[in-house]
Amino acid sequence: IAPDIVPCDCVIIRGEAIASEASLTGESAPQMKDALAREDGRQLDLQGVDRVHCLFSGTRLLRASEGSKAQRKAGANSGTAEIAEAMACPQVPKTPEGGCLCYVVRTGFASSQGQLLQMIEFSQEKVSGDTKEVMIALLILLAFALAAAGYVLKIGLEKGEKTPHELLLKCVIIMTAVVPRQLPLQMAV
Repeated sequence: IAPDIVPCDCVIIRGEAIASEASLTGESAPQMKDALAREDGRQLDLQGVDRVHCLFSGTRLLRASEGSKAQRKAGANSGTAEIAEAMACPQVPKTPEGGCLCYVVRTGFASSQGQLLQMIEFSQEKVSGDTKEVMIALLILLAFALAAAGYVLKIGLEKGEKTPHELLLKCVIIMTAVVPRQLPLQMAV
């Protein structure tokens, strides 16, 4: 895993972060994440209201800092004791590199990325070489390739600008280009 890829789903308990969730949501704009305020008795809602406090597995961490704007603002107007109270979990020491402090809530296939991978893996119908749909698709592709190659050969012979060898090569290129690159791999599985 790259050092800037979040390896698990976690909740920020101190600090703030900016993360690109493009790998999960497809949204290109980075998301600002801040620390979860301590609220007794309320259950954590990672997909709803608490999403702005969570870093998700597989997302790219663009920036992380030790304190949020609200925590820095509270610290600027007060003494050292008030800064410690304004920070969530003041009894926990600072992070070694000045990043945000997180609590891991899900890993592996239970994480957001793991659930997405499972959904992709198990929702797709396996394609094999003996299915009727594959054969029909291949015949349609072959028909279009033959039509295109025949057209290139006919026009090329009429104009006489290329040798028959060059025209034959162009036709072979058309025929091979029509076959999807992943088709032999899919047929083997």
